[in-house]
Amino acid sequence: MVEAAVDDIVLYDLASPDAVSESPEWTALQVYPNPATSAFASQGWWPQHAVRMVNALGAEVSRWVPNASGAIQGDLHDVAPGLYHLVGRDLHGARRSL
Repeated sequence: MVEAAVDDIVLYDLASPDAVSESPEWTALQVYPNPATSAFASQGWWPQHAVRMVNALGAEVSRWVPNASGAIQGDLHDVAPGLYHLVGRDLHGARRSL
C-alpha cells in the first residue's frame, strides 16, 4: 500500500506563454499587507469585474468588485484565518491568481 498526501497545489491560468514577455505590467497586481488579518488593499484588477477570494479547495469565500482604477479594499473580519487566493482578471484582461 502506498499512501500519499497532496500539499500546496496552486493553479495558474495564463493568457499565453508570450504574455509574460510582451507585457511590461505583468507584475502590476499587488496586495498589501500580506499576510493580512482584518483588511487588505489590492490593485491592478480589471475594473468592474469581480475578484473572488477562494480557499485551497477552490471554493469562493468572498468577492469584491474593483473600482474604476482597478483597486479593491477587502474586509476580512468574516473570513477564517488561512491561506487564500484572489482570482480575477488583470488590467490586460488575462485571468490571474494572486
